[in-house]
Amino acid sequence: RKNVVNKVLGSLKDMLNKERDQYELFWKEFGATLKEGFPSDIPNKEKLQDLALFRSTEGDKWTTLDEYVARMKPEQKDIYFMTGDDLGKMVDSPYLEKLKVKGFEVILMADPIDEWVSEALKDFKGKKLQSVMKDDLELDSEEEKKTKEDEKKGFLERFKPLMESMQETLKEQIKEVQISDRLTETPAVLVGSSHDPSAHMQKILSQMGQDYPGMAPKRILEINPKHPVIEKMMSISGDQQKLWTEVLYSQALLNEGSNIPDPKKFSKQLAELMLNKQ
Repeated sequence: RKNVVNKVLGSLKDMLNKERDQYELFWKEFGATLKEGFPSDIPNKEKLQDLALFRSTEGDKWTTLDEYVARMKPEQKDIYFMTGDDLGKMVDSPYLEKLKVKGFEVILMADPIDEWVSEALKDFKGKKLQSVMKDDLELDSEEEKKTKEDEKKGFLERFKPLMESMQETLKEQIKEVQISDRLTETPAVLVGSSHDPSAHMQKILSQMGQDYPGMAPKRILEINPKHPVIEKMMSISGDQQKLWTEVLYSQALLNEGSNIPDPKKFSKQLAELMLNKQ
């Protein structure tokens, strides 16, 4: 069996190198099946990772991991990826805002099996694979971090009362509220801790009737201190802060691809905000 598998993988590598168009047609039909080998066929993981094709933010073309690494900017440390179930929505996701500003390419994983692929594929040729939806995402250089250090301290001091209020409002839903460095246009997003399963993984397990064992891990609500909505929240009443916080949380759920627990309540809250704006 081992010899047969090696022969098949070798033939696929030849096809990838010499008949790229044919290989892409093959991958479109059977790629998801081949990727099942990442978590289950550990001895052949290195061969499989050379054969894998992915979509990315670079356009509609397929890319290998080798091709991605060759395009990485000199200051880029990691291979960035995002999991989800809709490529169109993923391309426009708030999680990509700062990466777009920096010109960092992101691999888009839209097959259900990709959640298990990303768990098995922690690094590639010395480059760490980093989810853009986790709290350990670091996009700045050491120099940039030093430059922004005072600014971040100022944000934490200024927005501390608001963050505490938001934390209290959402204490049953989230782990904590943090200042975000990944957002440029969106007021808030939910991110997972580095070792927790992604929201998309939890969604897949739920659809399979295999809800996460025990209590599902709570996520972190990151707020954008430069967004007008967050600024406005500093000057409104406590009741209004609570309303706006719940709306932001629901929007963050939608942005990560999760369902809103109470759509009717969300609709009423939006209507209330619209009336208050008149």
